[in-house]
Amino acid sequence: MIQTSAHPLWEKLGKVPLFIDGAMGTLLQENGLGAGDIPELWNLSHPEVLYQIHSDYLKAGCDILEANTFGANRIKLHGMADTEEVIRAAISIAKKAASDCGRPALVAMDIGPTGKLLKPMGELPFAVKLGALTAHAKGEADFTVDGTEYSVDDSGNLMQGGETLGYISLFVVQAADSSIVITRDFKDRLEEAIPKLDAGARPT
Repeated sequence: MIQTSAHPLWEKLGKVPLFIDGAMGTLLQENGLGAGDIPELWNLSHPEVLYQIHSDYLKAGCDILEANTFGANRIKLHGMADTEEVIRAAISIAKKAASDCGRPALVAMDIGPTGKLLKPMGELPFAVKLGALTAHAKGEADFTVDGTEYSVDDSGNLMQGGETLGYISLFVVQAADSSIVITRDFKDRLEEAIPKLDAGARPT
């Protein structure tokens, strides 16, 4: 389960700007990640690089760190490493950097693509994708970010399916262009899902 205990930054959400990091893949490439390499495996092989990237973002003023879990799912890892171990390592590295920075900082667990297209654009059923993300539910981040979703339907499904997995607090980062319209159906699903997913994520 994702930790939902009170955090000093929760009460600031929606009141003041909070800055989140980004471009983890680009920074890992600058540190030697090769073409075709899986970035999330660096949580195990190059933890010092991840720690330094997180620390640099915190020094630059970031309030939220995204753990290096964007592609940490069973489909993308192809059995090359234990998914839960990769996720635990990523969150542990980010949490240590946050703890060492000397001020409050949140750590988000990042959910990204599986590398396969979902139906009807591809062959992957959504239920299979959701099953591939079960290891994320055992992470100990402060909340979860569903990063760079290209389908509003997938985002809505994940928000509702995430409740089953234990994503108590889920933020969605939607990659959209002018051709994508948020439909009433999607809006209804978000309005239904958000109160359930956010329950317990805010301090009482």
